[in-house]
Amino acid sequence: MSCCYPAIFCFIFRSTGSFTTTFMHTAVKRFYDGAYFFLQATLRVNPFIPRKIKGSKVIRGHIRREQETNPQLDELIIQQLKEQRIENNSYEIDINKFRKYYSDTTYPQDYYGNKKRRDDNFIEKALEHFVSLQFLGLCTQSTLVDVGAGNSPFSEIVSEKYSIKNSYRQDKYFEDGLHANKIGGSASSLPFPDNSIDAMTLHCSLEHFEGKEDTGFFKEAERVLKKDGKCIILPFYLSSTYTVHLDPVNNLLKSLRPSLDDEGAVIRYCDSRQVFSRHYDVNAFCQRILNHVHALHTTIYHVENFKEVHPDCYLRFIAVMTKK
Repeated sequence: MSCCYPAIFCFIFRSTGSFTTTFMHTAVKRFYDGAYFFLQATLRVNPFIPRKIKGSKVIRGHIRREQETNPQLDELIIQQLKEQRIENNSYEIDINKFRKYYSDTTYPQDYYGNKKRRDDNFIEKALEHFVSLQFLGLCTQSTLVDVGAGNSPFSEIVSEKYSIKNSYRQDKYFEDGLHANKIGGSASSLPFPDNSIDAMTLHCSLEHFEGKEDTGFFKEAERVLKKDGKCIILPFYLSSTYTVHLDPVNNLLKSLRPSLDDEGAVIRYCDSRQVFSRHYDVNAFCQRILNHVHALHTTIYHVENFKEVHPDCYLRFIAVMTKK
């Protein structure tokens, strides 16, 4: 059982029976939620939350909201991609085809949902999976790794739809090493030989790679991908300002200290309940990624109609990196 609460609660969960564990989990979750909402409401006066980090005042609010409400910011990003000679194209989701995928694909009920209903993020997640499949062109002989997968069923869905045996999911929280279709440990050190992987997917995961893990991962992708193999990142969080998001209340309650070595990034507080989330600007993407990999050809796609799928969707950019 993985535990997202402080260590003392995890110890209690592991030391009690299943009924007691369920009761304790519910009680702790309610306590945590109550503390979380109270601390968010009083964030401005909380003495334990720093107002400045590395000498700069922290901004509040997620930059994604600003990007979605100001189309000129995306136009600026596209212009910067052109200036850096990074291939970029527009992309339109085939909504009817997505609806068919959505109706034909079975997802576990506890994946972004419960016994009663799905939560608001579920359609976005299904959309990300659908779009990945449009780019990958998988067949029964393909080998796929879903990176930073957590509890995502994408690798199982791929296995079912395409009868692929070699479909893996990787996450640093899994047990280290290769166990059946699970890979534990760092995404920058995968247990595969050179030129052995056809496809890699990152669904809402790259942005959570702290420190130099993003740079290390793409060097590893360059190593393990076959010629013409693809690494798909979506959403690819590209913004007009190089930004790192923190949820200070989440990190305070869970005693988490994310790495903050992103030189030049603006730090923003938000209520995402995520430890760390990095949004590149074009310059940071070049410096952190493209300048370190030379066998991967990058194409950035700007998604034109993601809001037509559902108002809660946020698939603005897609990065496709192909091994030369």
